[in-house]
Amino acid sequence: MRSILKSLLQLLPLNQSGLRGKAINNTYWLFFDQLVRMVIGFGTLIIVARSFGPELFGKLNYAIAFVSLFSVFSSLGIERILAREFIADEENALSHLRTGFFLKLIGGFFLFTTAILVSTLIDKGDQTTQLLVVIFASISIFQSFDVIEYWFQSRMESKFSILAKLIPFILSSIGKIVIALFYPSLVLLGCIYLSEAILAAIGLFWFYEKKHKSFLRLFELARAKTILKESLPLIFSGVFVTIYMKIDQVFLQHMASSEAVGIYAAVVRVSEIPFFIGTILTNAAFPIIIRSKKLSEDTYYHDLQFLFSIVVWISLVIAFLTTIFSPIIISIIYGQEYIAAIPVLRVHIWSLLFVFMGTAQGVWVIGEKYTKLTFIATLAGAIVNIMMNLMLIPQYGALGASAATLASYAVAGFLINFLFIRTHVVAKMQCRSFLPGVLWRELLRRKVK
Repeated sequence: MRSILKSLLQLLPLNQSGLRGKAINNTYWLFFDQLVRMVIGFGTLIIVARSFGPELFGKLNYAIAFVSLFSVFSSLGIERILAREFIADEENALSHLRTGFFLKLIGGFFLFTTAILVSTLIDKGDQTTQLLVVIFASISIFQSFDVIEYWFQSRMESKFSILAKLIPFILSSIGKIVIALFYPSLVLLGCIYLSEAILAAIGLFWFYEKKHKSFLRLFELARAKTILKESLPLIFSGVFVTIYMKIDQVFLQHMASSEAVGIYAAVVRVSEIPFFIGTILTNAAFPIIIRSKKLSEDTYYHDLQFLFSIVVWISLVIAFLTTIFSPIIISIIYGQEYIAAIPVLRVHIWSLLFVFMGTAQGVWVIGEKYTKLTFIATLAGAIVNIMMNLMLIPQYGALGASAATLASYAVAGFLINFLFIRTHVVAKMQCRSFLPGVLWRELLRRKVK
């Protein structure tokens, strides 16, 4: 993995070599963060899932998935846009930061209100679920401070945002374990999630204030309109992304059972473990590729091809191994209560391939300012997901939801690119990524550099 990182970071052109060491150090910090989160988080997940059992674990994950359906109101699709502007328009970076914060804060309050109102309508009589929705919806308000994380990432200073969020994560993991083992209460568990978000917000603000001027002033309306105008397709696409990522658990709750949600959620948690690899590689490459576009279009597309090839081959290896060893994985992690998750995992893990493709494609989308594609792709994916869930869940339960997820990711992250002339270049790069020779040539190209 270390050699892959160094090869990937050769994306940086030679005349920017002063940034290369900083980029490598930044990427190591990102991997350290995700590695710690993966190990501690997954260990905590095992204890919580085993202690609460499939039914209560399903209810917890239903509440999380339900609130996530409204998350677009707080994220507003502005994360990558802000990251780009922090790099491209450094003179007005503070103004962008301030504006992004208040936009997310307003969106967080809107999410809080909307999620609670809808929950009272569809979860009548289930006070525990409604209370969990209130708790998880509150988290979005404090996540408005995440704009500081984008700030540090754009400057390749991720260690500050990592420390600010990793310490609360470790503390909350300890709290979750204590509650699961000694005070098994879903509401108390939800409060631990909320406390983590509050501490992370405080930490981010503290690290930022130590190094920069305060941004807690009124935002500029004109700049807010500009950001929202560009992010509008991303806002709508965010709705559809959330639908095809989370609606399956909501469908399972109302069309099957809480136990089916628990089985499916357990599988999703296993499948999502490797997600951090694609995310970290893409986040590390993002500022480098955006800069390379300014220097050479040829270098820009070679860099993108290398990124696609790396993430595709990593995902193929992980999916293949998981398919073979899924019975052992489920038995060791969750125990016999979750044995029904084995076939579900064998299907769901192949979504990883298209998730990685879509994540890498996001760099091209932002670089080309073609956010409309994200909207179209996620709309198509959401439609496929909803239709297949409605057809498959009544008969196949969690396995049907897993198949629906795989199909929707394939449409949104890969197949959609064959439909439009402008995206044929992406489809070509994605297809070429399956060829070992392409990856090898890109590696040799960087060795020559």
